This record gives sequence, structure tokens and C-alpha cells, in this order.
Amino acid sequence: MTSTEPSARIPRWYNYWGWGSGDMLGAGAQAVITGWLFYFFTTFCDLTPVQAGLILGLPRLLEAITCPLIGYVSDNLRHTWIGRTVGRRKIFLLITIPLLPSFALIFISGQTFVYYLTAFIFFELLYTMFLIPWETLAAEMTKDYKEKAKFAGARMLMAQSSAILASYLPTLIINNFGGRDSAQTFLIMATIFGLLFSAVVILVVIFTWERPFTDAEKAVKAEPPSLRKALLIPVNMFRDLFSTLRIRAFRQHLSIYLGGYISQDIFNTAFPIFVATVMLGATVMISQMMTAMYVAQLISVMVAIHLVIRIGPVIAYRIAAGFFTAALMLLLIFYFVRPTVGGQDLFALVNPGSGGFNLGEQILPDRKS
Repeated sequence: MTSTEPSARIPRWYNYWGWGSGDMLGAGAQAVITGWLFYFFTTFCDLTPVQAGLILGLPRLLEAITCPLIGYVSDNLRHTWIGRTVGRRKIFLLITIPLLPSFALIFISGQTFVYYLTAFIFFELLYTMFLIPWETLAAEMTKDYKEKAKFAGARMLMAQSSAILASYLPTLIINNFGGRDSAQTFLIMATIFGLLFSAVVILVVIFTWERPFTDAEKAVKAEPPSLRKALLIPVNMFRDLFSTLRIRAFRQHLSIYLGGYISQDIFNTAFPIFVATVMLGATVMISQMMTAMYVAQLISVMVAIHLVIRIGPVIAYRIAAGFFTAALMLLLIFYFVRPTVGGQDLFALVNPGSGGFNLGEQILPDRKS
């Protein structure tokens, strides 16, 4: 029997933005975590910097197992009853919807180190259950290069918008509800984001689809659950992972991806502490300076979308990397000169290249031959 490819659906504008809204969780959560969580732990929870660092770092080690595990399980659900009725990607998204408001549990002050570690690990597991299946959906919805660039652009615009919201929301809460430099500010912010996370996952489920089955795939008999196969999942997963690492292009892209995100995570985590301890700034000042940075990144994303479509992701990535390096040099000059007037405005110049930096790395594997 011949395999017949199902007719391709054409993504509409609401599909681009529906899928892209998922980065309100993907990037929004990380903007809150890297921008505020270390500051919150050390300022309002009486945790030492070592304890705060362990809470942020230990779940990352667990992700080295959970990320490939969820990806492997999701890939292998295609010919199961769940994969055919609910969807091998969407089943994970549906599980996270009622649980994502638990994000607010991390920002309850006065708890123990074990409490914060457990709450953060739980949320990171939910985050991974959403992120891994969600990121594959754009590739399943289209094979067209320009459409993929539009998906990536919508994603990055939503990411930067959520980062602006994460940076500015503390100022907005303080101005409207009081509680200047209070832990209550961050609990309100986390509650708002937790509800927002559930809402955007619902949008993703509604406005996306998975790769349809071919006639040959429909003829494959659905596999019943098997304890033996479940126990072999970790073995097969790491075997497949190490075989993938033999591909040079994959190793190169992985290094670009990890290098870009790790550098930004370090910067975003260190900056609020730098402002609070060196510049003696309060929460409002940190919030305003981070907002200026994210607005600059949003502008750079809009420019980068056109650059990627016109000149390709490789050149756009190199340009963004150059801006990123120049911005870090400006920050170094800012440290030595220490201007007293317009310092916050100058900070808006820092890190504008990271918007294009992220957009380029998102679609490098899909570049034209």
C-alpha cells in the first residue's frame, strides 16, 4: 500500500500568534525567574546566596534528564491510543493547564529552603512538560521556510513582550497596591503570571495542530501499554541522544543555543543584584532599568524578523552576536565611568542584540540550502 501525504493546512495569522503566545510561558517564566527569583530569595526569604543558587541550579541538573525524557516519550506516543486521540504533543500541554498557577507558590515568603526547592522543581517539571512538546509544533505545522520564520518572529515578539511585562509589573503593582520593596509585590506578580500561563497554553491547544497521519501510518496498529517498553525508555533515550551527538551540525547548533541562553540567564540573574548592592537601587529602579532593556530587545526583534527573511538566519545571527558583544563592552565602560546622570537611559543600550541573537538561533537548522 502506498503512503499518501495528507493535504497541508496553511497557517493563518491567528495560528502564528496562537503558537507564538506559548512563549509568554516559555520566556515569561524565565524572565521572572532569572530577573527576580535570586533577588527575592536573598532579600525577602532570609536565604543565603549559596542557598538561592542551589535552588536555581539543582533543577537545571534534573532538566538534563527530564528534557530528553519528555521529548522521547512524546515522540513515541504517535502510534498509541493517546497519540491518536489526544495528540502526542497536546497531551502534555493539557496536563499543565490546571497546574501552572502553582507558580505563585514559589513567591510565598517566610518558608524553608526545602519548601522553595520543592516548589521550584515542581514548576520546572511543568515548564519542561510544556516547552518540549510546544517547540516541536511549529515544525509540524509547516515545512515552508518563510512560514517558519514568521512562527519564530511571532514567538520572539511574544517573548519580549512577556519579558517587558515581567520587568515592569513590580513597578505597576507597587504604584497601585503599595507595598514598596515588599514580598507581597512578587506574590501578586507570580499569581498574575500563573493564571496568564494557563491562558496561553489554552490558546496554543486551540490554534495549533500536529503533523497529520499518512495512510500508511493510519494502517499501523496502535501499540498497547507495555511495562517492559516503559522500563527501557531511559536506555533507548540516551542511546538515541548520544547517536545524535555524532552529527556535527547538531553539536554546533547545540553549542550556539546553550551559549546564547546561558549567557543571558547569567546576565539577567546578576543584574538585579548588581543594581541593589552596587548602585543601591530599590525594586522600582531595578524594574525600570530592566524594562528599558527589554523594550530595546523588542525593537531589535522586529528588525531581526525582516533581516532573517531577507538575508537568512546565519548572517542575521552574526550581526546580532556583534551587537551583543558591543553591548557588553558598553556595560563595562558604564561600570568604570559610573555616570550619575541618565544612567538608566544608558542602560537601554545594553543587550539590544539578544533579540536577533535568539531569533537567528531559533531557525538556523531550517536555513535555505
